[in-house]
Amino acid sequence: MEPSSIQGKISQSSDSRTDSFFFLFWMIWVHPRQAIRHIINKSPHYFAFQLIFAYAISLFVAQVLRTNWVINWVQIKGGLSIFIGFYLLGILLSKIGNLLGGKATSPQATTALAWAAIPIMIGNILYYLIPFLIHNLIVNVIFMIIELICISWSFPLEIYCVAEVHQFANWKGLISWVVSIVVMIIVGVILSATRIL
Repeated sequence: MEPSSIQGKISQSSDSRTDSFFFLFWMIWVHPRQAIRHIINKSPHYFAFQLIFAYAISLFVAQVLRTNWVINWVQIKGGLSIFIGFYLLGILLSKIGNLLGGKATSPQATTALAWAAIPIMIGNILYYLIPFLIHNLIVNVIFMIIELICISWSFPLEIYCVAEVHQFANWKGLISWVVSIVVMIIVGVILSATRIL
């Protein structure tokens, strides 16, 4: 199916099934650029907060399950840092992308990141929750493979979504993402070093 026909399919009237969250949840996996364009056209904040919250919860639950339901302050701070990290990365992706000729605002870039994180969130849930409920080696291996597939797909998905909200090529999306991550790492190292000193 041609991209234009896909875009036409997911840009129908607002009362159609193509406007539902679950339809877009599916489309972001298979046609990310067209799906995120439709999402951003609906709202630059469309379900971003909810998805970031769900992502943070999935990581928090994964940590809790790994420590046999022992909850500590480190895990809570980890969940809070996810929120801060998403919005900071969204700002960086917006500004750096703008320098490369992109058009995305910070809310649009953050929303793109939130939707692109869906595979990691699903991978965490499947890998940690299912084996916790079903104690079977084969099941554990199967869901470990599924998690690896989800994580592997999440990276190009982020590039496609960032490139689309900026309305430029995928290679520029890759540059924007890499530079933004490097900046965040450098800032994190500086802050950590400051605390140590």
